[in-house]
Amino acid sequence: MLVKNKKSAGRRFEFNFRVFSLWLFGDVAFTVLPIAVIAIMDGGLGRSFSGFFLIPEWSFAAIVLYGLSIRCLVRLKTRYQKDFSYKLDTGIQILVFALIASVICLSLIRLSERNTVLTEESVLTFLQMGLFILGLTSLLIVTAFTEQFIEERNILPNGLSKGRYLRHLEDSLDSAIKGLNYFLYALEKSSSVNMESDSEVLNSRTWNEEAHEKLEIKLLKLERSIAEARQSYGICQIYSGHSKKDTGNNDKQQK
Repeated sequence: MLVKNKKSAGRRFEFNFRVFSLWLFGDVAFTVLPIAVIAIMDGGLGRSFSGFFLIPEWSFAAIVLYGLSIRCLVRLKTRYQKDFSYKLDTGIQILVFALIASVICLSLIRLSERNTVLTEESVLTFLQMGLFILGLTSLLIVTAFTEQFIEERNILPNGLSKGRYLRHLEDSLDSAIKGLNYFLYALEKSSSVNMESDSEVLNSRTWNEEAHEKLEIKLLKLERSIAEARQSYGICQIYSGHSKKDTGNNDKQQK
């Protein structure tokens, strides 16, 4: 039990550290960098920081953060989960509303700077910083959700509906077909592609023979996998009561 707990704790720490690194160094650092430069310049010039939290760059950063979060969820939706998902769709809608609120806040701040709209500075500061912090939090949550979703997409969850189960099988076959189609495309283009000469070791006969043997082994594994997939799918159809014979009999009865 202790060994399992240590392994699970280690995996959890590794996952959290990866998510935090992707969140901080992947997006947040570049988004906050202009604000940090402004703060350094103001501090170096001896300017007051009284209105620092009211500068429009905070709203610009919040808009970018919400946009990054929406992009991550849309990418998950289009690449992996093509059917309806309450989590993804609801998350995108909430982030769109927050994005619109940040745009409105930016507009109010710009109008306030020109004395076109009279608004309490404390209210704008609270609104702007709240949206910025919410943008940071939402991007962290979306990053963690994305990493977890990608890790668990090859694992069948409990309580999966039959429709989603069949869609899962279809998506896995689509990925395999795409890979095989690219393999065939590369073979067809081998005679027309200008290939650079490799080193003497790679040009040797021994290395070429080993490389072709590896390809032959992988092709044999692919053939075995296809045969096993056909056999397993046939057994699954028999147990589910949807064999080809039953389908043919049903067609005859309908005629």
